[in-house]
Amino acid sequence: MLKMIIADDEFNVRRGLRKALEWEDLGIQLLGEAEDGEEALQLCRQHHPDLLLSDIRMPFIDGLQLASQLREEGYATRVIFISGIQDFDYVKTALSLNADGYVLKPVKLEELLEVVSKVTESIQADRDRTLIEEKLKLQLEQSLPALREKFLNQVIAGFSDNEVDLWEKASYYMIPFTRGESMCAAVIQMDNYQQAVERFTEENKQLLFFSIHNVVEEITSIHKFGICFTNHNDNEFIIVVRSSEERTVYGPSAIMEFCEDIVSSVTRYLKISVSIGIGNPVNKLTSLRTSYREAKSALQYTFYTGSNSILSIQDLRTTESISPPSPIYTAEHELLSQVKLGYEEGVTRSLHQLFDPYLQETHISVNYVRHLAAELLFSLSRMMYEMEESFDTIIAGKLEVLKGIEQARTIQELQVLLQNMFIKATMYFEKKHMTKNTRVTHKIKEIISRRYMEDINTTLLSKEVFLTPNYISQIFKQETGLTITEYITRHRIETAKNLLKSPDLKVLEISEMVGIDNPQYFSTLFKKYTGMHPGKYRSLFEGN
Repeated sequence: MLKMIIADDEFNVRRGLRKALEWEDLGIQLLGEAEDGEEALQLCRQHHPDLLLSDIRMPFIDGLQLASQLREEGYATRVIFISGIQDFDYVKTALSLNADGYVLKPVKLEELLEVVSKVTESIQADRDRTLIEEKLKLQLEQSLPALREKFLNQVIAGFSDNEVDLWEKASYYMIPFTRGESMCAAVIQMDNYQQAVERFTEENKQLLFFSIHNVVEEITSIHKFGICFTNHNDNEFIIVVRSSEERTVYGPSAIMEFCEDIVSSVTRYLKISVSIGIGNPVNKLTSLRTSYREAKSALQYTFYTGSNSILSIQDLRTTESISPPSPIYTAEHELLSQVKLGYEEGVTRSLHQLFDPYLQETHISVNYVRHLAAELLFSLSRMMYEMEESFDTIIAGKLEVLKGIEQARTIQELQVLLQNMFIKATMYFEKKHMTKNTRVTHKIKEIISRRYMEDINTTLLSKEVFLTPNYISQIFKQETGLTITEYITRHRIETAKNLLKSPDLKVLEISEMVGIDNPQYFSTLFKKYTGMHPGKYRSLFEGN
C-alpha cells in the first residue's frame, strides 16, 4: 500500500481532502496531515511517503519550496499540488519542478481521482520496472562466471581478431588484466588421465574435475596471478597468468613456483598427479591463443619427463639441438600432408623416407626412435584435433598406440605399427573427401529447413558452412540437380501446401510464414510449381 501525507494550512480543506476519496480502496494509506510547509517537511523526513498532496501557498515554507527541498534531499515522493486559479503563475513553476499533478480549488472529486490514479499507476509502474531491473541484474551477476568462462574459451579459440572489442568485453566480464599487460597461458592436465578417471562414476568424475578446479582457483586467487577456467575438454584446466621477462613477482621463476604449488596441492589433497605446460608471454588478447597452443605443445613433452611435470615452452627451446634433424621434420610434414589428402601411396613413401634411409643407416638409440614414433603419434593426433576429428574414434586410443610403441621389439615392427596407424587415418580422409559434397549439401538443406521463413540466400548459407558462395552453388547443383534458390522456393511451396490444408490460416498469413512478403508473388510462384492458385489448391481439401 502506498503512503501519503496531506499538507494545507486550512483545516476544512485538509478534512475535505481526507474524506474526498476512499483512499484505502485506491491502495493509499494516510500517514498524517500538516498545516504548514515546515511540518510537512518533517513528516516527510520521518515517514518517507510515496505521495504528498500539498497546497502551494502555506506558511513558513510554501509548497514549491517544500517540493524543491524534498528533491534536493533525494526523496522519491511524488507531489500533487492543490491551489486556486489565482496562482496560475505557480502552476508553471510547479511543472518546472516536475510536479506529478496539479488540482485547482475548489477541488472536483472526478479531477482529483483522475490525477491521483495517474500518479499511483506511475508509482507502481516504476516499482515494477525497478523490480525487473533488480531481477535482471541479479540474474546477470549469477551467470557472470559462466559468461566469463565462455568468453575466455572464445579468446583462446581465436574467435575474434578485434583487440579493442576483446578488451571491452574483458572489462565487462571483470577479467583482472589491463590492456598492454603481459600474460601467458598455462594448461593443467591430469597425468594418466584414462587410468585416473576410469574407476570413477560420471558423478564422481564431475566431482573430481570440480575439485581440481577449486584447488587451482584458490591458489590462483591467493597468488593473485590471474584467472583460471575450464575448457570443454574434461582434462584441461587453463590459467591466464600475469608474466614478466624480468625477475619480478610475476617473472619466470615466480610463475614456476606458482605452478609447483598447484601440482603439489592437487597431489596432496586429491591424490591426483597433474602436469602443467606454460606458453610464451604475450601482451594482446588476440595473441593469447598462440600462448595457449604453446602451453599444450609443451605438455606433450611429459612423454619424456613423466608425471607431475612443469614444462615451459621457453625452456624447451634449449633442447632443440637434440631434437630430430630437419630432414625428419620435412618428412613428417610431408607425411601429414599426404594423410590429409587421403593419398595412401604418398603416406607409404613418406614413412619409408623416415625409417629406411635415415633411421636404419644411423646409430640412434632405441629410446630416441621410440620418442620419434611417439612424436609422430601426437603430431597426427594434433592434426586431427585441429581438423575437428577424433583420433581415438577413427584409429585407436592414444595410450593403446603408445603401449604398442613401447612394446615394439624392432625398428621394422615399429614401422609396421605406425604404417597401420597412418594408413587407417589416410583411408578415413579419403572417404571423407568423397562424402564431403554430400555432407555440405545435407547441411545446406538442414539450414534451409530451419530458416526458410527468413530472407535466406546463397551468401548467408556460405557463411554457415564456411565455403564460398560459388562453391556451394556448384556442389549443391551437382548433388540435387537444383540451384539453391530453386530448392528454397520449392521448400517454401511444399510447406505452403501443407499450411493451406488448415482453413484457419489466410493466404496472406501463409505467404509470410514461408518467407514471401508479397502475397501476389507468392500466388504466382505457387501456381508455377503446382499448376493452380493457392485458393484453388485449398478447395481440394474443403469438406474432407
